[in-house]
Amino acid sequence: MQDIEANCENALDAETIARKAMAIAADICVYTNNNLTVETLTAA
Repeated sequence: MQDIEANCENALDAETIARKAMAIAADICVYTNNNLTVETLTAA
């Protein structure tokens, strides 16, 4: 339970997670590059 609480305190937002994931994919895959366009939706 303490691990979950510690992770919640250091939680990343969705954009940061997506950028980190795509950076890893770009390093692994020859068809993926580091040029990203991130579109963010806002709640109405």
